Amino acid sequence: MLTNVHIVVHAGIITATAAFAVNFGVENLSGFKFAVTLRMVDSDWLFGSWLVYSCINCALVGASTALTVYVAPAAAGSGIAEVKVSITAVISLVTSSQHDKTAK
Repeated sequence: MLTNVHIVVHAGIITATAAFAVNFGVENLSGFKFAVTLRMVDSDWLFGSWLVYSCINCALVGASTALTVYVAPAAAGSGIAEVKVSITAVISLVTSSQHDKTAK
């Protein structure tokens, strides 16, 4: 039988794994964006590099907005309340769906 301590430890491990995956993905996207922009700066096309950098940022913002609006509208908050609930070991499985947890 799982106690509250076990549940919190498992939630921490899952959260750490998700945070690592998100950080890894963000670093790779940032590296790609930087490489493309640097390549264009090296070719002396400054406006083009600014345009590509801006378009990549707009695409990333649009993707995150679409994910939040269409997939999991309940994930639109900051997440602070969910963290406070997790820290106090109160599990609320009814209020959040799997889509909301994925979008967060």
